Amino acid sequence: MAQRPCWAEISLAQLKENLAVIRRHVGPERKVLAVVKADAYGHGAVPVARALEDAQVDALGVACVSEGVELRQGGVRAPIVVLTGFFPGEEKDLVEHDITPGITEVGQVERLAKAARAMKRPGRVPVHVKIDTGMGRLGVPCSEIPRLLDALAASPELELEGL
Repeated sequence: MAQRPCWAEISLAQLKENLAVIRRHVGPERKVLAVVKADAYGHGAVPVARALEDAQVDALGVACVSEGVELRQGGVRAPIVVLTGFFPGEEKDLVEHDITPGITEVGQVERLAKAARAMKRPGRVPVHVKIDTGMGRLGVPCSEIPRLLDALAASPELELEGL
């Protein structure tokens, strides 16, 4: 089957204007996280993220740790949140590159706190907790939330920043 040709023209100036429109709509008291996962949906994660950073986006969302590391290596300094959690062994990259993980299961709390202690990270590592609201696809089940909160309370290296 023949492929239809297509192209996308990306205007970074228009992207910045779109963020300004969103900010006017939601008001100054709300934060805006721009999702730039999957290479900013094929538009170039680093240039898109840098344009959004220039426009003072509050945070950037990525799908996995490696996407966050790519942004850091591209010079992006804005807060980065991994929206889907992380795998064992990725804790060091999260701490080293100042990337905020999504916590999707209780065991991640201990592994991340251990990595922060081992790396002697100054300050606390911010975390977001992803709660499974019923689809059973991704996130901490509601029944596990008390155990997760206990684990966070026992981990002074970590700070609950968002849900």
